[in-house]
Amino acid sequence: LDNRYRVEEWIGGGAFSNVYRGTDIQKEDRPVALKVIHRAHAKQAASQSQFEENNPFEHEARYNQMLKNGWVARAYKATKTKEGLNYIVMEFVDGMTLERWVRTNGPLSPLQAFQLAEGLLAYLTEAHTVGFAHGDIKSSNIMVSSTTSSRFRFKVVDLGHARWFRTPLRPRDHMVGTPAYLAPELVQGGTVDPRAELYAVCVVMYKAATGESPLQTKRNNADEMIE
Repeated sequence: LDNRYRVEEWIGGGAFSNVYRGTDIQKEDRPVALKVIHRAHAKQAASQSQFEENNPFEHEARYNQMLKNGWVARAYKATKTKEGLNYIVMEFVDGMTLERWVRTNGPLSPLQAFQLAEGLLAYLTEAHTVGFAHGDIKSSNIMVSSTTSSRFRFKVVDLGHARWFRTPLRPRDHMVGTPAYLAPELVQGGTVDPRAELYAVCVVMYKAATGESPLQTKRNNADEMIE
C-alpha cells in the first residue's frame, strides 16, 4: 500500500471500512493496523464533511493525536492512495475486542473490570477536558490484550464519530452511535455531552461484568431508532 505498508491479513470490517494487520517498512517493520475506508462511504463522507482537508477522515487522526494517555490506540495519519483509496494508519493492538472477549471467555473478573473502568474513565477525562466526545463508546470499540496473567491492557479505538461538544449539530447528528449504548436523552433528541458518554461507559461495564446488555435491542444503528 503506497509502497510503504505491507498488508499482512484481514482483521475485521463493517459497514464503513475493513481493517488489516500490516507492517510499516519505513519504520523498521513496525506493526500497524490499516483501516481502509469503503469507497461508497468515503464519497458520502467527503460530500458531508465540515472539514477543509481533502481527506474527510483526517479529523479522526487529529482528535486521536490530541490525547496523551495510553488508553487510546494511536492513529498515526489519515491519507489516500493515488487511486483515491482513503485509509488510516493506526497502532496495532494484538488482542481482540471486548465484545468478542466476553462472548468467548465470559464476564471479566472483578480485577479486570476495575482495570477496564480505570482505563475508560482516564480516557474520557482527558478527551472531555480537551473538549470532544468519542461519539460511539461500546464494547466492540475497546481492544483487550493481556500483558501478564493478572494484568490486562485496554485500548479505545475508532474515533470516527468524535466531535467537539461546542460544534453545532446537523439534523440527526445526535443519533450517531450504537442503539444499545445510547443514553435515553439522545434517543429523545438531546446532544452528546460527557453525561451521555458516561452512560455508554456504564453500559460497557455492565456487559463486561455480567455478559449481558442492560438494554436488549435488535436495532444495529441509530437511524433505525428514528420512526
